[in-house]
Amino acid sequence: QQGWQSTATTSNGNDDLAALRLEYEALRDAANATKKKADKLESKIAIKNGGYIKRAAALQEAAAQTFAETQHAKIEESVYRLLMSHERRGVISRAEKLEKEIAVLEKSEAAAQKLYGDLMHTKHRLLNKIRQKQME
Repeated sequence: QQGWQSTATTSNGNDDLAALRLEYEALRDAANATKKKADKLESKIAIKNGGYIKRAAALQEAAAQTFAETQHAKIEESVYRLLMSHERRGVISRAEKLEKEIAVLEKSEAAAQKLYGDLMHTKHRLLNKIRQKQME
């Protein structure tokens, strides 16, 4: 009986080994097919995500540029507000200086007008004296 059992066990062992090899081949084929599907899906996802990544980068760049422009505008606003406050103070002092200059010019013009009037009076007086002398 021992011989019969060993032959049967050997037969079963070869069948089991063949069955395991077939199962291994089937599993390897299924794994390769699954790998191909996974690679294909990964490629599709990479394409889709690549678009999202590019879009996100473009939006981030646009947001950064808008932020920089806003910061620049805020700086310009503060600079121009400062200039405006200085200008307001400067306008008052310039207006006062101009009023003083106008007063000086008005006095100077009044003096010049008086001098002109006096000179014209003197001229007419002298001309009248000359005419009188010529008539004599």
